[in-house]
Amino acid sequence: MGPTGGKTVGLRINRWLNRHPVLCVSLLAIPVLAASGGFLASVWVWTQVVLALCLVIFVHELGHFMVAKWCGVQCDKFYIGFDIYGLKLFSKKWGETEYGIGLLPLGGYVKMLGQEDNPAKITEEIERAKATGEEYKVDPRSYLAKSVPQRMAIISAGVIMNVIFAWVVSSIAYGLGVKYTPGDIGGISAGGAAWQVGIEPGDKALTIADVDNPDFKDLRIAATFDNEGGVPLIVKRDGETKEFQIDPSKGSDGRGILGVEPNYRLKLLDENFVQPGTPAAEATPAFRAGDRFVAIGAESDSVTLETYQDWNRFLVAHQDKNLVFTVERDGDNGKAQQLDITVRPRRMRSVGVVMTMGKIVGVRASSVAEGVGLQAGDILRSITPVTDTAEANSPETVLDPMRVPQQTRQWAHQGRPVNITVERDGNEVSFENVVLTPPEWTERSLDEKSTVSVPALGVAYRVTNRIKRVNSDAAAEKIEAGAEVVAVTIVQPDLGENEKEHGLADTEAEFDLTEDYSWPYLMGHMMQYARPGSSVKLHVVSPGAEKGTEPAIVELPAEEVDDWTIANRGFYLEPVIETQYAQSFVDALSLGLAETGESLTLIYRFLGKIPELWRGMGGPITIVRIAGSSAERGLPELLIFIAMLSANLAVINFLPIPVLDGGHFVFLTLEGIRGKPVSERVFLMFTYLGFLFLLAIMVFTIGLDITRLAS
Repeated sequence: MGPTGGKTVGLRINRWLNRHPVLCVSLLAIPVLAASGGFLASVWVWTQVVLALCLVIFVHELGHFMVAKWCGVQCDKFYIGFDIYGLKLFSKKWGETEYGIGLLPLGGYVKMLGQEDNPAKITEEIERAKATGEEYKVDPRSYLAKSVPQRMAIISAGVIMNVIFAWVVSSIAYGLGVKYTPGDIGGISAGGAAWQVGIEPGDKALTIADVDNPDFKDLRIAATFDNEGGVPLIVKRDGETKEFQIDPSKGSDGRGILGVEPNYRLKLLDENFVQPGTPAAEATPAFRAGDRFVAIGAESDSVTLETYQDWNRFLVAHQDKNLVFTVERDGDNGKAQQLDITVRPRRMRSVGVVMTMGKIVGVRASSVAEGVGLQAGDILRSITPVTDTAEANSPETVLDPMRVPQQTRQWAHQGRPVNITVERDGNEVSFENVVLTPPEWTERSLDEKSTVSVPALGVAYRVTNRIKRVNSDAAAEKIEAGAEVVAVTIVQPDLGENEKEHGLADTEAEFDLTEDYSWPYLMGHMMQYARPGSSVKLHVVSPGAEKGTEPAIVELPAEEVDDWTIANRGFYLEPVIETQYAQSFVDALSLGLAETGESLTLIYRFLGKIPELWRGMGGPITIVRIAGSSAERGLPELLIFIAMLSANLAVINFLPIPVLDGGHFVFLTLEGIRGKPVSERVFLMFTYLGFLFLLAIMVFTIGLDITRLAS
């Protein structure tokens, strides 16, 4: 097809797009909806997201447009999106300016008279004209005809407008009420940073890294950006203040992690309030959404519940007994009623293999282990109760690394001291009559490479991916001791016809055990959330096999173990979330200004840590997903996201990169200092370099988006 034919086709497409703008927007929405993982299922949510993203771009371009007009510059176009090859969804000429929506939704632009020309080229033309006696005139309404300060004002106006807009939007959000998660610690991660220094569930964060009364967002920010030399944290516990210095661990995306969970209310969620297939889901009468827990009883013991810590303490102490939960719910007549519901213990799922014990990697501050002298690097070889000869003669039963927390918990609550033997630097070291501490909470495996922690003792150790012993007959026929498990695939049965979506996201989910995941995380955490009837495929390499040997795949059923229980019986409680309202107009402006300042600061801090945090970067798909998630949580959340996005756009756009506003500002600064523009050759070279750099960043971030979707 020749150039004329191609132009004709382009014009036809453009006319069709202009006649069917609604259909075009719908077609553009389809791939984004598909990529968003269900966040934008609602048309209203999708509409909010589109308007929000367009609004941020519109405000930025409006800044350029208004100041350009104020300086007397002719503006030929004002577009949201790019009308590449003339393709656009909408356009209308009003006065001297064409307003429109371009087909390519990657920003916007204001086209000013003369802006596409290089100022150095214009200067050269003027000098040439003077030398030859010719007359060369620059249109007085051209961008290039304006003084350096005027052009600086035009270039920086978009950024300034974005900052002001972020402030206004944040202020409105606080007027409506912004939700936040208070800095009350509800749980700690097994072997995590907070665990090691002695943080306890129930602690209330008072100060972290000079931030008073921090919420969970402040805790995450401090862990990521204030972690040089550790993060100072002051908490309140039982009316007293305690100070800690926490060295955050590193997440898979480079972020610092404290290893703490928010606190919970004693109330079931409004949706998905129990995990299918668990004792909580099987109880009769059935639990209902919004049930409020007021008491728990077991045999002759019971407790009236006031805090989530009361709940945890009782469940851990009685996790192998039937429990009676007293709940309060609203009756049909509007009056609250109480009823008792009995729930059986929840048993651990296992595949019948015992892995090899790894080294101790952490000793909790002020714990039993620290008191008796256990050290990082030790390897537990036996833990036996002093008063039971039968168990003492069968150390194999207590050295399943995954079962040690359960067994030591039982002995601690029974008041039975233990003898401990460890391997240290190739030698055997013994500790006798060690008195364990009865645990008052669970320590969950929250990290992909999580360790196993023993609350009764205060140690955390790794579990290797080498099989020590095979317990089940099904496994013994297919696997030998010493084999290495290099990957695990959790296989879930298909959902029934009327069954709601639950369990893991994929029917078959494969996890690499050599680098990415740990056995405790997969079997102690992920396997317990798989659908009932699930099985596990172990990718096994036989002992002594040559390097590069293809692993054999052995599928084993995941079965409940009668004498191995889990404290949580399948309930999903409502997290503690508060709402902050501005008390006055001035207070709203103050809170909005603080929110905007934090957003501006965070993006600069993030840019300074890109070598560590590059995995946390995101492209258009990530932005759309976060926007959709914010919109689903309500207008104030969406407004806070818009403010954050607007502030980020301001910072990114003012970086000293050619093509961006910041790059143009640098060229203008040099022009002001030198008294003339930089040469055309230098201008073009840096412009092309800037364009290639931005293109590389865009390809990279979109690649990260696609990788996240694929995984």
